[in-house]
Amino acid sequence: MQVSQFTTAGIRDGNEDSLCVALGTPAGDLLAVADGLGGHADGSLASELACHSLAQVVEHEDPASFVLGGQRMDEDELRLAFLSDAVRQAGAALWHEARQRGSDMGSTLLAVLLKDGRGYAAQVGDCALFVSDGGPLPPAKLTVEHRRGKSLTRSLGAQEQVTPDVFSFAFDEGSVLLLGCDGFWEHVTPEAMHELLLERPPFCAAEELGHAALQAGSHDNVSVIVVEGERFVARHAGGQIEVYAAILAAREESPEVATQREALLRFAARHAAGSPRIPAIMADLLQRLPDARASWAAVRDVLPPGILDQLSQMIDVVALAPDAEPAAFDAFGEPPGAEPAGPSEAPAPDQASAPAVPPATLSALSPEAPESWPEEPARREAEYLRRIERLELAQAELQREIEVARAMLREREATVGTLRTELDKSAKTAYTYKRAALRLGERLLDLWQGYPKECEQLLTRDWLLKVDGWLQQQGLQREPPQPQGPEEGKSLWERIRRK
Repeated sequence: MQVSQFTTAGIRDGNEDSLCVALGTPAGDLLAVADGLGGHADGSLASELACHSLAQVVEHEDPASFVLGGQRMDEDELRLAFLSDAVRQAGAALWHEARQRGSDMGSTLLAVLLKDGRGYAAQVGDCALFVSDGGPLPPAKLTVEHRRGKSLTRSLGAQEQVTPDVFSFAFDEGSVLLLGCDGFWEHVTPEAMHELLLERPPFCAAEELGHAALQAGSHDNVSVIVVEGERFVARHAGGQIEVYAAILAAREESPEVATQREALLRFAARHAAGSPRIPAIMADLLQRLPDARASWAAVRDVLPPGILDQLSQMIDVVALAPDAEPAAFDAFGEPPGAEPAGPSEAPAPDQASAPAVPPATLSALSPEAPESWPEEPARREAEYLRRIERLELAQAELQREIEVARAMLREREATVGTLRTELDKSAKTAYTYKRAALRLGERLLDLWQGYPKECEQLLTRDWLLKVDGWLQQQGLQREPPQPQGPEEGKSLWERIRRK
């Protein structure tokens, strides 16, 4: 499996999140995300201590020797009890540290163990776990947050003993796993997670997901861990390489972009059979990397012979070998370590000049290549085809972004439609209440004219003021004559019922 992780402070001044990745422990592969409580002291220290204490327990204790009250347990129960106890120990360590410091620091914690095709999770707080079987559906959220509104109902550090929620799930080489803090999963939908996982190589999946949360408006720290099974990676590597190469080609040159190209070249070399376009993409990456010779040395031994032959037709791979002797022109048609001569400079008549060797690489066909270099029609055609491929990839990426924007627009239109329906219902309800109030007012006027003395005794001052208003609208005032006749001796409510 392949693991990537990313954490950033985002727009905040400090990062209170911590991540833990410990592979190959006796208990299995450990992954954890901790989020220090905002508004409390020492949030970053709290999350770091939670991860450190958890890792200490998992790395130095064996679940096989774990016994819970002498009970006999199956494999799943044993590992869940072991992980739950490790989280409780981390919570106790955090609680004692907080007491010593006189601090109210605390942290959430989501811990996952992967072992023999199974996953085991322990949750305290509001981090979230998403799992996908690698199929067409987006990843499913497996955790339930311990919070009411924005307030946490369970966290580490609040008390000495904290019981986490624990559960197990299936995880094989075709699956994908994501752990994220609330600053991540509250702003990236499972559908967006699924789309990015299909289009980004594993080495940058977590970083791309984290940036997606920031672009979606997250104002919190953002942390995410991504685990991809080898079968999932092999199935989608070809498309990931093509899309990400087009994305890097559209970005401005920088040391970060160069590092990503280097990582993509290594990834493409391991999955060169994933797409027929990968050899051309590798050749283009080598052209753009600042140290092509070192980059080629890092990947040439893992390339299948067929892919190596295809690359040999695009670039001079012999000149890229680390043990190759310097030639008049290197693999990309440039004199090694020499500055290009100016237009007015010419070699002395008695000085032997190097033969004009036509560059046999992509850079010779680039727009920046000198016009004096000869270009073979076949190479020009190949470069044009590669440019078309890059444009097609960029167009596909743009089309995907358009589809996402259209989906968001449809969702907002549906929300507006729902709000309009609710508004219509509210308007109808208000109209109904208004009619009822008018009928009630008419009824009170009727009662007042018949029983003014009793009404004055029963009604509050506010109601009397309302009755005065209604009387004024009718051209009357609240000083009617006393009622006469046999009705006067009966009770008020009996007379009202008869009325």
